[in-house]
Amino acid sequence: MAKAAEEMADAIRVLLRTFTVDESQFPPGEGQIKYNGSDFQTLRFVQRRPSCRPADIAAFLGVAPTTVQSVVDRLIKRHLLERRQRESSKRDVSLFLTPQGEDVAEAIDRQDVSNCQHMLRVLPTEERAGFVKSLNKIARAFEAGGKS
Repeated sequence: MAKAAEEMADAIRVLLRTFTVDESQFPPGEGQIKYNGSDFQTLRFVQRRPSCRPADIAAFLGVAPTTVQSVVDRLIKRHLLERRQRESSKRDVSLFLTPQGEDVAEAIDRQDVSNCQHMLRVLPTEERAGFVKSLNKIARAFEAGGKS
């Protein structure tokens, strides 16, 4: 299993470099935004959970609230997110995508799907469903907090 894990690690490193560092082949968010993992994940989280709180994002990302605060501040400065006070508390805020933020989040989603289409084209048609099923199995296990 160690040899397979080494080969998998090498493959993942190539894919990460290709899709998150080398912007010449597959520009992040259709070229609308530089890749930043925390920014992308925050935009995706708020897109799927409008009116969430910064603490919700921190829990999802598994990072300190101060880290999320920096991410949120940066995305607000770029006019991609906005804070709104909650009616229940003046000190408590909800986060929403701005129209520009919605456009960028949708571009990120489209680019992600396009990138996956490029990867799947490498596999013979009959192998694609099994590969996706296995990848989903791994992802769901880690999403649930398991390290297997």
